[in-house]
Amino acid sequence: MKRNNLSGPIKSYTEHSLNHATSTSFEDTYHFNEEGFITHIDHYNHRYVEQDSLALGEITFFEKVSNTERNSKTISVDDGQVSKIKKEVLVNDSTLHIYTKSITTKYELKTIHTWDKDYKILSSTTTGKKWNDMNNSLYSKVVFSYRDNQLVEMKVSNDSTRLPFKKSKVTESGIDEFGNFLKREYFDSKDGLQHTVTRSYEYY
Repeated sequence: MKRNNLSGPIKSYTEHSLNHATSTSFEDTYHFNEEGFITHIDHYNHRYVEQDSLALGEITFFEKVSNTERNSKTISVDDGQVSKIKKEVLVNDSTLHIYTKSITTKYELKTIHTWDKDYKILSSTTTGKKWNDMNNSLYSKVVFSYRDNQLVEMKVSNDSTRLPFKKSKVTESGIDEFGNFLKREYFDSKDGLQHTVTRSYEYY
């Protein structure tokens, strides 16, 4: 139940995400203890690119239940209300199940991570339902595929009609001294670059 797909004695890392289509970005900072367990995540609000400052919107706190299970709660900074709850269960040495329920935006997710015998991540699949204002449920599925611990493809299928997967090619670059990526880009076959993620790391 330690950090996933990360190397080195990480104290924290900050992930900045830019959506080129909407010109919006957001930022999360993940914090770890010296044993490698995540303690909390700072979530900064979405903003338009031309805005200079980010405001802290939510914080996710983690609680260890056992060596194979942990829970987390995401709390709004403004009103102190819980907006999301999550349960993570390590099924075996190669499979992790994550159950997520959003209270504010009415969705439920199940995520399955798998690794090979060398603990290199193979895939991450998330299936979920979201309820609209008419209380109708909408289906979604996202599949991430990895090669040599690097994300190489994302496939997305949305809404209740279960449309065919939309594929995005993913590239990672700028590996640091511990082998952690510094930049990740998502490309659509038709529209080109869609999304850019950059990371900065702090180590113990």
